[in-house]
Amino acid sequence: MEQVIHLKTTLSFREMESASESALIIKKFIESCMQLDVSLFEPFMNEEDNFEDKDKYRFLERLRKSFEEYRQDLLDDFIVERTTTICEGCSYGKRVEQFKVYEGESKKFYDDFGFLIDENNGKLIDIYQCNQYKGCKMVTIGGGSSNFPEITISEQVLKEEHRKRLNKQ
Repeated sequence: MEQVIHLKTTLSFREMESASESALIIKKFIESCMQLDVSLFEPFMNEEDNFEDKDKYRFLERLRKSFEEYRQDLLDDFIVERTTTICEGCSYGKRVEQFKVYEGESKKFYDDFGFLIDENNGKLIDIYQCNQYKGCKMVTIGGGSSNFPEITISEQVLKEEHRKRLNKQ
């Protein structure tokens, strides 16, 4: 059976002698998500590291854009809560860190996002966005007609597609 690999990390990264280095990188990534601030994580990535099949700068840029949208929409007044859940999609059963974003003063739910942090024996293998984690808001579209079959996708995917279309205009 063919194995799907999301990322091929550099040899130096995979051969870290200490799981504590991986733990520090994971801690800083989570801290970055909690603060919606990519600069907290950037210094802990090596130049040759790849996450989500992207080089360091592409990964950080995508993360920065996402965080920046939240910060702008919420006027830098936000609260982020973290929970651990599991993937119910392509990496079924693996740990996903879910981040729920709330408007700061009102504490009204705004959005959420999740990242799968893939480890093996305490060593970090990959970090990539997960859109099918337990607790992820799902949206059903269509149905009621043979021309429009019913499909269910994560609300996060729907929002990302909407943002892409808005940016093209």
